[in-house]
Amino acid sequence: MGNHSLPQAKNFIERTLRKAVDPDPSRSQIDEMKLHFKWSCAYCGRDLKTAERKSHVDHLDAVGHRNHISNRVLSCDICNGDEKREQNWEQFLGMKCGSDADLRRERSQRIIDWQVKCGNPQAIDKEVAEQVKQSVYDCCAMFEEHYKRLRSMRKISNPETPKL
Repeated sequence: MGNHSLPQAKNFIERTLRKAVDPDPSRSQIDEMKLHFKWSCAYCGRDLKTAERKSHVDHLDAVGHRNHISNRVLSCDICNGDEKREQNWEQFLGMKCGSDADLRRERSQRIIDWQVKCGNPQAIDKEVAEQVKQSVYDCCAMFEEHYKRLRSMRKISNPETPKL
């Protein structure tokens, strides 16, 4: 696991289990999205065609985290990874465009056109959603239990940590 923390690992477990019922967009859908957004960040307009590994597939609604292509846009690493985080996309877009109302309208319309083009995702059945939630809880609890047991074994087998 390298330098990953227990909460990061549990987050990864949750995202992985959710993808079983709400998969990520396909490669062809992502390619179509890149063309729709003209290989530029939906928020700041940064050219991503030449940027080396700087493009991300961002969730518009970060709180709901639906993976359907209509909830995803092309984004640069700075907007998605450093700035937007869990913010509402419309508020974030307003911040990125500042006082340029025409630019904000243009970028917002491009995002809305994308959503319309992709259609609405099929709802996840409530029973299925509950099963996912329970599976996440069970897996994370078991993972944490095993993690703590293994950590305690390290302390038992190596009681004195050398001081540097």
